[in-house]
This record gives sequence, structure tokens and C-alpha cells, in this order.
Amino acid sequence: MKLIEDMLLSPVIDRIDDAIREARTSIGINREDTAIRSVAEALKVLFNDHPYSRHPIAYDYKFIDMTKGHIKDAIDALRVLSLTVVAPEDYLEINLPFTNYVKVPIDRFGSGDVDIRLEGKVQTTVAIAYPSYDVMDLEGSFRVMVMNTILGGMGLVSRLYREVRVKRGGLAYYAYSMYWPLGSSGVLIVMAGVRREVLKDALNVMLSTMGDSVVSEEELRMAIRNRVGRLKVTGESPEGMAMLHSVIPTYGLPTDYYERFINYISRLRPEDISRELRSLSKPVIAVVG
Repeated sequence: MKLIEDMLLSPVIDRIDDAIREARTSIGINREDTAIRSVAEALKVLFNDHPYSRHPIAYDYKFIDMTKGHIKDAIDALRVLSLTVVAPEDYLEINLPFTNYVKVPIDRFGSGDVDIRLEGKVQTTVAIAYPSYDVMDLEGSFRVMVMNTILGGMGLVSRLYREVRVKRGGLAYYAYSMYWPLGSSGVLIVMAGVRREVLKDALNVMLSTMGDSVVSEEELRMAIRNRVGRLKVTGESPEGMAMLHSVIPTYGLPTDYYERFINYISRLRPEDISRELRSLSKPVIAVVG
């Protein structure tokens, strides 16, 4: 912990030129990655001028005017939201500046389409982003976690993979969904990698799949077993346990957060998930490739 404290409180910033060069190279490479870029562009539109819109890959940062002073000011302003330690020690003394998470309200969500064409790409990525519940809305976020699992979070048996990849004879290279319940908002993102010439067909199937609000009891129970099993497997390692429990102090969630999660989703009915599917807002569609 002493090494971590020293790194955060007194970092070495003498090699700023090397750091800027590395950051510029990293952003340049990631802006050419169709999957990463599509998510960044979708978030940029969905969240308007909110801080969540400022994904670095959505902007071609050059860091031309960056100085050591800027870096020092940024480091001095750093505050720790939470620190989760999984260790045999009963007590660790930690000397870091802490703060509490402050929710930043979102005035309105954006919608619409963005199409970024990159030369020389075989694959085009589609990212469809929907606003959703934030992590502090426990029951709402719990429902969407299960809904996301049905849609695209169970690999080969997920709806999106079956509809876009299997039933349409390989219309996409991959198709899945992910749900990020963040502090000020959540976002549900549906992804697929396709060839540009079949983009329209793939997009229609993706939107049609998202519009199918019928959920079977079998689908629901499979998704619940998947979520509970994933929790248990993740919690078997110190790293996984730290990852799971770090969200609790970060956002001030109840200490029995995961017990509440398991109890709540175990009582869900198919109509609960159907209602969430029907209430999805108009999305942002970002195409890159």
C-alpha cells in the first residue's frame, strides 16, 4: 500500500514528452479499432454534453499544449472514491485523499445516427446505445442486468447471436450486448461486427430482435442461473472479489447489495423483462468501418 500511496501522491512526471507520445499513439490506434470507436461515438451522441459523452476515443486529442503544470494540477485534484482490499491482514492504514461520489444529472439524452467511414477496414461495427437505469436504482438495474443477459450476455445461446449470426447464415461476425450501470446513468449497448455490404440487413435484424418483447419462462430462468453462477465464479478469486465489492463503497450501495440482487432476480417474472424491452427509449446508432 505504501508503494500505491507514493505513486498517487508523488508521481514522477519528468518524462512528460514520452507520456504524451504514448497517449497520442494509444488514442490513434484505438480510433482505428471499429468496435472501440463505435462505442465511443455512440456515447458521445447519447450523453450530449454530459461528462459521460467525453470518451477519449471519440475525440482526436493531440495534447499539443500539455505541460508538466497541467499534469501536476490534475494529479493534485485526484481523490479516491473507494479502495477495496482483499487480503489476510485485519487492518491496513491508508493515507490517501478521499471524496464521495457526486451524481451529475443528465438534462436530456441524444438520439440519432452517426456513420464514420474508415479506409481499409474489412469489418464494420454497429453499436446501438440505449439509456438505462443507473447503479443506484437497484431494482431497475437488476432487471436490465437480466434482460441484457437474455439479449446478448450468454454467448452462443443469446438472442442476438442466434438471430444475427446463426439464423441468418453468418450475417455478422459476432453479436452481443452489454449493460453498464454507472453512477449518473446506465447504458445498454448492442454490438455487431458485419460487412459494410450487409449493414442494412444486419441492423434491421438487430433492431427487430430488440423490439421482440416476448420473454419465455425458460429464457428467464436460464439468464438468472447464468447471472448467479457468474457471480459465484467471479468471487472465487481475490481479484474477482475486489472487482465485485468495489462498486459498493464507490457508489454508497447497501453492504448486502449482492444478496439483494440474487433475491430480487430470483423472483422476476417474464412480464417484468418484457416491460423493460417495451419501454426502451429511442437509441443512438453508431456505425464505424
